[in-house]
Amino acid sequence: MIKYFLIFNFAFLIFNFVFASEIVDSAYQIAKGNFRGIVYYSNFENKPCFKIKEENNPVYGISGKTESEISCTGKGNNTALKVLFNPFEGFIWWGKIGSSEYTLEVPSYSVTNKFEVDKPGIVAGFGLRYQVFPETIVNPGICLDFGISASEYKFRKFSVDGASKKVINDRFENIEGQVAFILSKKYKYFEPYGGAKIFRNFIRITDEESFSKSEGYKDQISIFVGTKIRFYKMEWLILEYSFLDESNITFGFGVGL
Repeated sequence: MIKYFLIFNFAFLIFNFVFASEIVDSAYQIAKGNFRGIVYYSNFENKPCFKIKEENNPVYGISGKTESEISCTGKGNNTALKVLFNPFEGFIWWGKIGSSEYTLEVPSYSVTNKFEVDKPGIVAGFGLRYQVFPETIVNPGICLDFGISASEYKFRKFSVDGASKKVINDRFENIEGQVAFILSKKYKYFEPYGGAKIFRNFIRITDEESFSKSEGYKDQISIFVGTKIRFYKMEWLILEYSFLDESNITFGFGVGL
């Protein structure tokens, strides 16, 4: 009962603290003292949202009626390292760090404003996983995964409908809280997995010269499927695809059981 109480409270904290994060792992259990590590590349598209409020001084290029929402389109890619570790019996802890590129498209009446970076930003995250049911010869493994991820970019280019680009100095922050349900079954060479994730995506953009800002959040859901392809006992390739409120294609190389 204590474990379930902690899980519920951690999930509640995430959704009140705050693009969906890649799972890039199956639900196969990690024994005490062991770890898994994955180096991966991910190409994604997400749907962040700004909320325009009367008291705010919005950033140039993000305009709308007072008390309105602006649904945007974000496109980018991540290159990251994710490590999962089971230090004790119970929860499995994980962390990730990497670099990311990102472009944000914001509709503005009859045109589309585009914000672009000139160099990669930083992405990092941490979380924990609870093994609901360990995998057996007959039954699949089932996990609950909780995590928080954050990324930051420096937008330096702004354009309208592909016209000439203007130099800007904007900082873009993206924070996400996520809960995922993972199910998988291990075979000799393949380990298919899948599940669903619910996440809250919070964004903020700040003009670092005028200090004006715009921000917003959106609750979303996504379905994911993937597989590990083992070519040695401790080494494998991984492929993953997410769809619904986000689209994400990920591939990488992992080590560990």
